[in-house]
Amino acid sequence: MKSFLFSITAVLAIVFSSQAQPDSTVFSTFQNKISNKPDSARFEDLNNYAYDMIDLLKFSRVDSAIVEMMELATDKENRVWEGRTYMLMAWLQKVQSNSNAAVSNYQKAQALFQKAGDVRREIRALQRIGGVYITINDLKLAEHYFRRGLLLAEKSQMEDEVANMYTDFATVEDIRKNYNGALAYNDKALKIYKKLGADFSSTLFNRGIILKNAGRYQESLNTYMQLLDYAKKESDQFLEKMVYLNLPNTLLLLNRPDEAEQYVKKAIEMAKTSPQRINDYMHIYEMLTNIYKKKGQFEQALNYQNQWVAYRDSVFNSEKSRQLIEAETRFQAKENQERIQRLGTENFEKKRQLWWLYGGISMLAFLLAIALWQYRIIQRVNQKLEITNSNLSEANSRISVQATQLKELMQELHHRVKNNLAIVSSLLSLQASRLEDEKAIQAVTEGQQRVEAMSLIHQQLYQTDNVAGVSVKEYIQDLVKGLMQSFGYSEDFSLRTDIEPIVLDLKMAVPLGLIVNELITNAFKHAYKGIEKPELSIKLWQQEQVYLEIKDNGRGVDVANWRKPGGQSFGKRLVASLTKQINGKINVDSEQGSRFLLNFPLA
Repeated sequence: MKSFLFSITAVLAIVFSSQAQPDSTVFSTFQNKISNKPDSARFEDLNNYAYDMIDLLKFSRVDSAIVEMMELATDKENRVWEGRTYMLMAWLQKVQSNSNAAVSNYQKAQALFQKAGDVRREIRALQRIGGVYITINDLKLAEHYFRRGLLLAEKSQMEDEVANMYTDFATVEDIRKNYNGALAYNDKALKIYKKLGADFSSTLFNRGIILKNAGRYQESLNTYMQLLDYAKKESDQFLEKMVYLNLPNTLLLLNRPDEAEQYVKKAIEMAKTSPQRINDYMHIYEMLTNIYKKKGQFEQALNYQNQWVAYRDSVFNSEKSRQLIEAETRFQAKENQERIQRLGTENFEKKRQLWWLYGGISMLAFLLAIALWQYRIIQRVNQKLEITNSNLSEANSRISVQATQLKELMQELHHRVKNNLAIVSSLLSLQASRLEDEKAIQAVTEGQQRVEAMSLIHQQLYQTDNVAGVSVKEYIQDLVKGLMQSFGYSEDFSLRTDIEPIVLDLKMAVPLGLIVNELITNAFKHAYKGIEKPELSIKLWQQEQVYLEIKDNGRGVDVANWRKPGGQSFGKRLVASLTKQINGKINVDSEQGSRFLLNFPLA
């Protein structure tokens, strides 16, 4: 079985239950039923109805409910209702595998919840965005949104939401096959759920799957047995059945096929009365096929495999038929609506043509009379336009020449600034060579490096056609290479860069360059003492804001000391001041070396 058995079971249950829904689910009938209720109750009923219709794959009815929900939210100017409507739209698009639209609507919902001050729903929106990125296997973006949700939950002291985020992180790490990391997050979530007295069965179920994937089969077995005891105690037949459907996989890996078969038989008994029995039987016969293969009884295994294929084809054909019926119904409804609109349009056009005919006859003489007069006016206007176009052409030529001259002047200006900064750097270097005090030499040398970092920007500006924007990728790469040579790290050094081609103006590029200079210089000076294989990672990307991440594998930094407002070194104060100057934020952690994460807006 797959680790997503819960989700598969639910979806396929929808497929087989959707074919027997009563007519009362038709939207017009439902709409009449709730028409006299207060707006708040009507909104909640519409919301619940829409999610039920998504479960039944009745998407046209969902669209009708969404329209009415958005009208209610707009009329009442209720941001939370509007955000919840976008959440519903996003879920519908996710079910329809439209990931981009789903993310867009979840982001709209998150922005509305943020404005309304509804922190819990804002966290849920971030969580859903991460879930969409998991479905398309973009784990980096999924982790990014989960991290935002976790920080918000921690800041708001919502422990249950923190536990939910840990569960999502466990899923990400399980997909990455980082099972130790997945189990660590799973442990954190379980501790919080137990502390709050909340239901933790789904998290424990996921733990059994992670332990199996990690090769810790006995621990996986123990976890499933614990779940089984809990399910029987709480009379949770769905959970009990899910254990019976997944436990045999672990027993097979423990080479205990007879025990696995016993639990499959229990699953068969429970599947007889299950609404999802067709899907359950498909998984049951797949497990029986694997069990008898393990026993070496290949003839019986083949019989079970044939039954598994029959149920699988049944599921596929039913789903395909349902989709065709749904598509045909939508097409016919749309076709009828278009036909009605077309007939109405044709009638309106005929009436309008008659009025135009009467009016046209009466206006024809007038139009003929003024045609000559208009022609003469147009001739005079054309003559004036020719003169104006000639003047504009001359003006454009002058502007083009002036623009070229201005560009050359700007390049020359940047060249001279670069030369002046080079002179300042040389003077600082000369001054450093005449000093004897180590601290003074260090201070002057650091000043020289900062000057060279600024000089590099002006050098890039006069060497390119763009005299107003700095290519951050080329700039950072040149800066890092220079610093590596300066500190003697040109050999046996692992440098990884992942920098997007972002262009910044001068007022943003200079502070950013100085921040990069300070952080990398700090790494070269302090991080790699005693490190055999020094590593440095630099990433820069843009997503709503610009993000800069600098990591090393050194001894780490004292995070508490770094965050102290007073008593910091000049370099730290400079980084803090420059970060504030560009309206940014910088986070520091020291788990495996030092990691600095800076984010700032472009405008």
